[in-house]
Amino acid sequence: MTGDMAQPSAPPKSNSLRLRLLSAAVMLPVALGALWLGAWWFAAFLAIVCAAMCWEWAGLCNPGRPEVRIVMTAAGAAAPLLLVPFGFAGVLWCVGAAMAALICLALLRRVANPAVCIAGMPYVALGISCSGWLRADAEAGLTTVLWVVASVIATDVGAYFVGRNVGGPKLAPRISPNKTWSGLIGGMLGAGVAGAVIGLLVGGAVMLLFAGSVALAVIAQGGDLIESGLKRKFNAKDASNLIPGHGGFLDRFDGYLTAMPAAALMSALSGGSPVTWQ
Repeated sequence: MTGDMAQPSAPPKSNSLRLRLLSAAVMLPVALGALWLGAWWFAAFLAIVCAAMCWEWAGLCNPGRPEVRIVMTAAGAAAPLLLVPFGFAGVLWCVGAAMAALICLALLRRVANPAVCIAGMPYVALGISCSGWLRADAEAGLTTVLWVVASVIATDVGAYFVGRNVGGPKLAPRISPNKTWSGLIGGMLGAGVAGAVIGLLVGGAVMLLFAGSVALAVIAQGGDLIESGLKRKFNAKDASNLIPGHGGFLDRFDGYLTAMPAAALMSALSGGSPVTWQ
């Protein structure tokens, strides 16, 4: 996620800011275009993101073991693509096969941090594939994914500005020292407003979407803390440098790994997308 929940230690250098803006200017149209087109286009975009995140996860756990990176990256690319022809069952089979291969590598090749490495496979691949599952809804898939994206972005923005200006007690100082409780509350309010606006635009249940977005804000923050804890465990500042000015894909999309499955669960349990609730 892009926003910290407290006063930043120093403003970004001008070169870094230009890189961030340039990277965003390239990625945003590609992401929105793929989301709009749906089906294989969106699956291909998700495959790239998922493969990159799996590559980064494997690199953090086992930087000197290319075989681990090959298994995780290949499975990460395949999982979202299998969603189109085979549904979520195809994703589960792919993830299960990759986990079995990683277990074999852990037993035969004595790879480092096997539990963390193996756990990363379903965490990343299922989290990203839930985005494709939500988009596949012919009635409200596009709006649903945009609702989740808007909620997570609003969480980042609200958390950054409130945390920077209010400060206060730390949220999880041992995991991410810059985050504060005030920032979390600001993020929740920002997400709630985004959800309410989406509700007004699509004629949905405004208060239900407000509440749903607030819940997504908390859940997305959990994804942010998981990724922060992973980097802290392996003494890494960023997951990688694949995105100029931003770090890695895990650094930018960590909140979606928990928010998208939460939105998918809401849809599955209620029998319809939250944006269609009345």
